[in-house]
Amino acid sequence: MTASPRFEIAPDEGQRWTELGHHIRMAGFMLNACPTPTEASPLKAADDLFPLRPLSMTLRRMLVASYDHVAQWPDLVTPTQVFEGQQALVSPRPVFSYARSGMEAAGVVAWVLESADIREGVARHQSLTHQDLGEQLKAYNSAGDSATAADVAQRIELLEQHAFGGKAPAKVPYVERVKAGARLAGLDEGRADYLWRLASAASHGQEWFYDDAFEPIAEPDGRGHRPRGEQMVEVLEYAAGILTSATFRFVENCGYEPGDALAQSWIELTETMPLKAGATPSSVRANSKILAALKPRAGTA
Repeated sequence: MTASPRFEIAPDEGQRWTELGHHIRMAGFMLNACPTPTEASPLKAADDLFPLRPLSMTLRRMLVASYDHVAQWPDLVTPTQVFEGQQALVSPRPVFSYARSGMEAAGVVAWVLESADIREGVARHQSLTHQDLGEQLKAYNSAGDSATAADVAQRIELLEQHAFGGKAPAKVPYVERVKAGARLAGLDEGRADYLWRLASAASHGQEWFYDDAFEPIAEPDGRGHRPRGEQMVEVLEYAAGILTSATFRFVENCGYEPGDALAQSWIELTETMPLKAGATPSSVRANSKILAALKPRAGTA
């Protein structure tokens, strides 16, 4: 049995692919520009409300996790180091799996920070922490590590004692977090739901992934198929949109000005990106539409 056919992409494939890579990388630069919450910021207040696991630390780690997955795309397709004739061959399943992970992780940040009430954000954070510790407890019990499992069980008990309302928070499905991310990004929730499920089907080896992500081609045995490039870029665009918007919201709640962080990230990006002959980083900044496209996502929705 052979592997799924790969999708061939050239570094100069087109403006849509290139801008997608820029959006993703800029989210990483923005995150680096905001190391810790300022004293008067909402996230500093949230950390003080629930010091057992600071909310700002958790959300930053979720954004890093999202970026680490989604950034695999620009690293492969629009790398910062290029050479003549360079091409990329992309396996469809990992692309969808990376996008799924990015949507889920950034969606957590969007869901937690969806409400203007910081206490509601902390309560949602407690819900996620409770779920995480529950999975950790199952893992150690399965591994027969009773000592560590007992320690995790104590942490769960302590969390429940400090939870708002004094009870274990309700579990929230992954798809609801992804849809929260879509709302924040101004994307279609129903389409986000579909793409997340399609990406999950790719990760789990479900048969219907072939129905939607591939198209038949004429081959002697009648079983030929090739990836649909449009769906690959669409799922990544949704992942990048959720990541970018969640990063904006995080930066704002850390007490920084998202527009300033965005502008600085564009400067840093143009210092690292490959340029055509005769171009300079400053000329690229002056003529780019990237900033104009991203600015509406700054601030609260």
